[in-house]
Amino acid sequence: MTISTASIVCEWQTQWPCPVMPTVLQLIMVESEFFERCKRLIGDNSDRTWCREDLAGFLNDFRSRRSELSSLFADIPHGREVCQRVFNIFDAASSGDTPGRTDLYCVVRRPKPVQATHLKDAATELLKNWCSMAEQQEEQELVDFLTPLPEIQLSYSPAPDIDPNDCNSLDVYIYDTQTDWHCYLKPVSEHSSWMREAFYYLNCDYYLARYATWPWYSDSSQLDDPYLPYFKLWSHGAELRCVSPANVTLYVVQPVGSAEP
Repeated sequence: MTISTASIVCEWQTQWPCPVMPTVLQLIMVESEFFERCKRLIGDNSDRTWCREDLAGFLNDFRSRRSELSSLFADIPHGREVCQRVFNIFDAASSGDTPGRTDLYCVVRRPKPVQATHLKDAATELLKNWCSMAEQQEEQELVDFLTPLPEIQLSYSPAPDIDPNDCNSLDVYIYDTQTDWHCYLKPVSEHSSWMREAFYYLNCDYYLARYATWPWYSDSSQLDDPYLPYFKLWSHGAELRCVSPANVTLYVVQPVGSAEP
């Protein structure tokens, strides 16, 4: 026997009357309607009901259909700002588009030249933001690792492959701490949760996803756009690796030019 979500909520209301329950039911219905709209936009005419996991890769399908994506975000709180950040990601990746080839994710293949000083400035700001997050999370050991800020070495070689078994590097400590910090933020829109998979799969990168969705979280943080420096590095093909406080390297693949970022 199939039991609908609505019938479950009605059962809750019968047994435990609560003024909050109509809001819960309304939220469930709005979420379902939003997924149905996404399903229609993508051209899925099946009878299957979409869920959050179905939005994996959803945003990437609109790289050449931006007006449709704009309409989806138009009525969402801070949706226009979030959508513009998605377009920023599209723009950074579009320089790598070649006829007959379409990347599954947003990949920066031909980054625009930029002065090395601007990249190092962005990396420095990123480290400062990680330190601020560590302070707010009371991760004193990480604060100590990042105080004073480690010296950033510059390399024009490709960044080494990430060790999937790494659990002790400074990068891992930073990632875990900022993830915990981000979890305490309160978004202004439930879409941040509903579309979690969609933003992650822009490039399988939670840092990039958090840059894109920051307008939904900014009201609950005193930090000013903490993931923007990450986007700046990513959009120019640069990658910051923190092995230890004594081994922090900024990898820049493209030739350095004189253009401003």
